[in-house]
Amino acid sequence: MELDLAFIRRFFKWFYYGILIFVALSTLMFVLSYFAHVKTTNEYVYNLHEELLVLIEQDLEAVSYKVEDLSAFYGKYNTARLKLVDSILVIDKENKAFFVSNPKRIYLYKGMDNNRDILLSDRVIQDNLMTSKRMPDGTEIIIISKGDSVMSLVSKDWITESRIQFTVSILIPLIIFLVLMLTEEFLLKELERRFLKVFQTVEEKNTEKRQLYQGLYQNNRCVMMLVDPENGWVLDANESATDYYGYRFKEKPVKIMEINTLPASDVEQVMKDAVENKRNYFLFKHKLANGMIRDVEVYTGPVVMEGRKVLCSIIHDVTDKIHAEQNLLNQQLEMEQKILEKSEVLAMISHEIKTPIAGILQNVNALMWRIEDEALKKQIQFLKLNVNNLNRLVFDLLDYSRLDTGKLKFYSTQFDLVEVLETSVKLFEPLATEKAILLTLDVSQLKKRRFVGDSYRIGQIINNLVSNSIKYTHNGEVRLRITDEKMDNQSLVTVVVEDTGIGMKPETVEQIFKRFYTTDHTGEHSGTGLGLSICRMIIEAMSGTIEVESTPQKGTKVILTLELYNDDSVDFSAIQASMSKEMPWLPQREVLTEPTLNTTLQKIRVLSIDDDPMSLIFMEKLLRQVNFLDVNIESAYNGEDALEKMETIAYDCVISDY
Repeated sequence: MELDLAFIRRFFKWFYYGILIFVALSTLMFVLSYFAHVKTTNEYVYNLHEELLVLIEQDLEAVSYKVEDLSAFYGKYNTARLKLVDSILVIDKENKAFFVSNPKRIYLYKGMDNNRDILLSDRVIQDNLMTSKRMPDGTEIIIISKGDSVMSLVSKDWITESRIQFTVSILIPLIIFLVLMLTEEFLLKELERRFLKVFQTVEEKNTEKRQLYQGLYQNNRCVMMLVDPENGWVLDANESATDYYGYRFKEKPVKIMEINTLPASDVEQVMKDAVENKRNYFLFKHKLANGMIRDVEVYTGPVVMEGRKVLCSIIHDVTDKIHAEQNLLNQQLEMEQKILEKSEVLAMISHEIKTPIAGILQNVNALMWRIEDEALKKQIQFLKLNVNNLNRLVFDLLDYSRLDTGKLKFYSTQFDLVEVLETSVKLFEPLATEKAILLTLDVSQLKKRRFVGDSYRIGQIINNLVSNSIKYTHNGEVRLRITDEKMDNQSLVTVVVEDTGIGMKPETVEQIFKRFYTTDHTGEHSGTGLGLSICRMIIEAMSGTIEVESTPQKGTKVILTLELYNDDSVDFSAIQASMSKEMPWLPQREVLTEPTLNTTLQKIRVLSIDDDPMSLIFMEKLLRQVNFLDVNIESAYNGEDALEKMETIAYDCVISDY
């Protein structure tokens, strides 16, 4: 490769001309500066002459003098002390003259010739800068500065002042001029060598880029093409695109509208959005050359090619993927339907099992009151314990199935949170006393007592947490602490259940909320592993949180956080009014805020509603055992039957199953 350096040679040529012109102009400026300096100095000399003439005239007028007696006086103006002044000549009216520099010698003044040279008796003073003045008494004073002395001094001062400017303006450019002339060829050859090296590096990088382009675009296994967004023509397509679509893009131009199954106007809008970077990912249906329609995903964006923006698109065939996802979705829906059906069956079975279990429990409790034999009582207590465990399992499965199918409902009412906690504590006090465990409740940090929420589910959660703490605590205590923080019309309520039990390892804490997970593998503590998982699901459904902190052999702390509405922030009067309008059959009765109990024998009417005959029989027996009540019990086997009875009879009490 040869490099044309003619333009650089021309640059050097014009650079030389520039230096020469600069030097010439600088020289002219220095010449003009010199003559200006000479003129200025001459003016200065003449001004000095005038000032001296005034001083000498004043001195001569102040005293009477004779030429012979003025040597001391004229010594005052000794020209050796005056710069730029060579001689001061005093001529009296008799043409006797003397120099101030040597007043003892007297000359005869003969006048001036045509060249303004001063003629004395034995000498001639020439080449002078001269100023003269005649006094009234006829005395003439002539001050003389020699021209060659003045010019010598002018040149010396001018050179001293201008030597730096002379060096910078003339000498240095001339040196540069000479150096460049001597090294021009060497510099051009070195410049050519360096340029060639740079060009070679650039060419190598371009080669690498072309190879990279070949690898990333032309030889890429992904389908890629360049599209003109102005008209939709496919400007270029790699080999994979040619093989995939079946079009010969380089032989016959193809528009993207022929490939995309969308209307042309929609394709134009898509290309506009892609150029403006509003969207870069699309799902399309593309038509192949053989007429087959395929689902594709397109990643596209603007790139600059030959000074204009084009769209670079990467296309992936996702037809099989979409079909597979659809199949998976169908399988998932089918599986979810089966799970839903199983959950419904489980809920139905659990509900059906619940009824005979309730009958067994009722009869076991009735037997407990009647049997006095201690050995038989222990057997019945063992039977009651197992039936209770079975009953709890049924209720857990029922809640689990309801949560799994999304049928678990929550009912918000006004309630006293302290009462809910105290009820839980009282419920488990016998068990804690039996294990010699101290069960305490601390509500001192609770600012508000009454809230709005599902008190039944909150109690269910607290009961589960307290039950677990007592179950796994063999000595020490179980503590309940509660705090609240008001936030507008809500309160953030935190309940902490802390025990000194056996604790858990960190890996166990991570697993305890999983369904059917239990920490007891020895059978010492019965349980299904559903309690905590159900609690967590209920808490999350109530937009709350639950955290567990535990240390082996030191105890466990469970932190429950719930957001509850404050009771004064919810208007229940409108709800009650709407309920009365929707259910006109409800008898209007006076609501007693403080129920009273009269222990004297009184006649009351009770309606008991249950679809289990055993439950109805047990309820009747239970009520008749209250000595101070005279009970008239009527039964209804379903809700419709109960409503019909309540339309005609005002019952004192209605007892219904869940």
